[in-house]
Amino acid sequence: MTEAEEFNRASVEQWDMTADNRDIEFMFERDEFEAWLYKSESKRRKGRTLRSIYTVLANVEKVFCIMGGTMSMQSLTEYRNNREDADIAPATINGELNAAHVYMRFLAEKYGEKLLSFKVRLIPVQAKQYIDNVITRADYDFMVAEAMKNTKKPNVYLAIRIMGTTGVRRCELLQVKVENVKLGYIDVLGKGAKRRRIYFPKKAREEILDYLSGLGVDSGYVIRRWWKKDATDSDAFMGNTRSDNICEIRNFERTLNKQITEFGRKLGIDEEVLHPHGFRHFFAKEFLKHRLDISLLADLLGHSSLDITRIYLKMTSREQADVVDETVDW
Repeated sequence: MTEAEEFNRASVEQWDMTADNRDIEFMFERDEFEAWLYKSESKRRKGRTLRSIYTVLANVEKVFCIMGGTMSMQSLTEYRNNREDADIAPATINGELNAAHVYMRFLAEKYGEKLLSFKVRLIPVQAKQYIDNVITRADYDFMVAEAMKNTKKPNVYLAIRIMGTTGVRRCELLQVKVENVKLGYIDVLGKGAKRRRIYFPKKAREEILDYLSGLGVDSGYVIRRWWKKDATDSDAFMGNTRSDNICEIRNFERTLNKQITEFGRKLGIDEEVLHPHGFRHFFAKEFLKHRLDISLLADLLGHSSLDITRIYLKMTSREQADVVDETVDW
């Protein structure tokens, strides 16, 4: 029995004997918790993706580290309050708290269901009256045209062209192969372990295949690692962006994000709209401009509820301000 197991077993016994359990502490059984995540289901009764396992594990490790190695309801409440005072986004804090609650589900299964009462109140998140950080159509078209000329970093063009015309999530983007683009669609395992079909529109499909053909690429992953074959040849493919090592995947994603941000910044585009989810927002807004079918858009984006998709019916704060300027002349 490990030190953490001995500590937690003693805490469970104390839990039974104490009226107020808020100060009873638990330690982190990391290896056992990680193994449990792989075989357990989420609260929605769905299997966990590799990404969700990594995220929950990383959040729980962070919480335990900041709290000094042990966790109680009282210390987790203080953790929440301190993070809120530090102006951390409520969604981020809630993600960390939910991860801590998942850990307590693991302990409850191991030591007794009584521990399921271990819960800390989440921070209410108020829905915005607008959607922000969306690149404009003019800036998107300009960025695509300039990125197409940049064969030194092919991933910039390929990423923004695919994200902007499909609404694909960043983690789903790395699953796309040349064969999928030729076929016209890809079935992906996305957020919440849900499968959905992502379509590549004809115009973008032809442009992407022409671009890849110019690089001498006819198969394999679209977003990949590149390096020079020799002093005169064009960029060539190295390795594979899909690895079982989630840390390598996340490092690759961070590098891609940095390349897109730096490229856009050099073009004078606001850095706030250059994050990968911003291109997903762009796709949704543009889709609704051309076809006001929120149900179809929800399916294309992989949303579980139309309430999530309805945010794209809202204007950006800049658009709201422009409407006010045009309307209010008194």
